[in-house]
Amino acid sequence: EIVKLLLNHGADQEISGQDKWTPLLIAAERGHLDIVSVLIESGANVNAQDEHGDTALKQASQEGHFEIVKLLLNH
Repeated sequence: EIVKLLLNHGADQEISGQDKWTPLLIAAERGHLDIVSVLIESGANVNAQDEHGDTALKQASQEGHFEIVKLLLNH
C-alpha cells in the first residue's frame, strides 16, 4: 500500500543511484512479489539494467524468486 501511495503522489519509479538499481530491480532481487506487481502495473521498465547490465529478471532468477520470474516474463 505504501508503494501505491508513493506512486500516486508522483514518486519516480525509475529513480536509481550510481549503481543504476531501480526500485523494480531492488524489489525483484529481494523477493517482494507484491511490490514488483505494483511497479509493473504503474509502468516500470522491466528491461531496466543496473551498472553491470543485469535486469530484474536476472536478479529474481539468481535469487530463486520464481513467481517474480514468471511475472516478469509475462511483461
